[in-house]
Amino acid sequence: MTRLNNFAGSLVVLVVVLSPIPFGSNRPFFWAIWGLVVAAAAFVYFVAAARNGEGLRIPLSKIGWSVGLWALLLLWLVVQVVPFGAILSPFSIALSGGTITSETISTAPGATWLMLIRIATYGLFFVLALQAGAKENRSVLMIKILFWGIVAHAGFSLIQLTQFGDTILGLPKIAYMGVATGTFINRNSFATFLAIGLSVGISLLPGIISAKRARNETVMDKIFRLFFHVAGLFVIMVALLATQSRMGLFAGLLGAFVVLLLVLKQNRHWKLLIPAVVAIAVAASLLIVWTFGQGVIERGLDIEGSSEGRMNLYVQVWDVIMTRPWTGYGGGAFSLFFPAFFGPPLNLVGFWDKAHNTYLALFSELGIPAGSLLIIASAILFGRILWSQLLGTTLNPARLAAIGAMLTCAVHSLVDFSLEIQANTFLFVAIVALGLAATVRSRVPGQI
Repeated sequence: MTRLNNFAGSLVVLVVVLSPIPFGSNRPFFWAIWGLVVAAAAFVYFVAAARNGEGLRIPLSKIGWSVGLWALLLLWLVVQVVPFGAILSPFSIALSGGTITSETISTAPGATWLMLIRIATYGLFFVLALQAGAKENRSVLMIKILFWGIVAHAGFSLIQLTQFGDTILGLPKIAYMGVATGTFINRNSFATFLAIGLSVGISLLPGIISAKRARNETVMDKIFRLFFHVAGLFVIMVALLATQSRMGLFAGLLGAFVVLLLVLKQNRHWKLLIPAVVAIAVAASLLIVWTFGQGVIERGLDIEGSSEGRMNLYVQVWDVIMTRPWTGYGGGAFSLFFPAFFGPPLNLVGFWDKAHNTYLALFSELGIPAGSLLIIASAILFGRILWSQLLGTTLNPARLAAIGAMLTCAVHSLVDFSLEIQANTFLFVAIVALGLAATVRSRVPGQI
């Protein structure tokens, strides 16, 4: 099984590192391509395991309720696109200009089929990452590769911004001029990708500091390795500031701060270390923000004006949700059904094709019951991983990274749609799966 799990681990890191390159993979064409890649890899993995007479290193039963909630969501997406209206009676949708009917619950079955493909892809991807994380050495190596992959994207974004004429892969931008977007279209989505990298990088620091020196390694070699890692974190931080994403910066620092606290809490001198390290970290962060983040500071001073439009949007989206709270208007169909309800007090000059709140987007598309399934599943996994870390005696980088990444994404999703961008979701799913694998290993080490 080792060779198969090495294959799964290689696929996971390749997908996470490569998926941001084609515009964050935020297009149906890329959803289909990555769906085929992940499905083919999963097929090869399961067929090879069956031929070898080997079971999963981490059985799906160890995931518990989250698997069932994911399966229910897939089932509901299928229900949304079945033409029940042709058999029973058409579904009616009341609008200000009259009433329209549909044979399916979803107002855009094509978009819902695409969401079904994405959710199925993420589930298979989670299983592959979970199996790859069954071995601790492999899991740590994957976390390290993911970190340096994020550093590479951060560095490339700065080069694009300053040396390549502020372009995206050599192509002219259509928005967000003068700020770092990397290979993403939206700066806030790229900011989430970078913000997760902060937590991942800090989660690896304890292992670097406490690692025993190799036979021919000097103290300076170890110091250089630590300095090189901190330099990677610095590149991510500068790129994050260059996005000028206010909530991206806040969510990233919050996740990183919690990971740092969990790291320091394991030291017997934590009562002295925490205040000292926190003071140094805050001072360093303020210095970096002041030096490289003038743009985000200026945007932070204007937060009242920009928040008014968001609040108007949220109120209108909530009104839409309450017109169909049980069934929703169709998975993945927000940009297609919301214009029918769009109106004052929202600014009629702009076009709102996203809810800018992933929770509201899920409720509006799937209905409140089904829209809660992914939220509940994520909360269960977060609770398991956090509880395992709090009770554990070791600082596992995968668990720490998962805690920071989940906090970062949970907060940023309140005001944006970063997890609706496939490249971010792949990174999120991979880190959570590795964190869960570390949690299961800590409870049943003899079975892995």
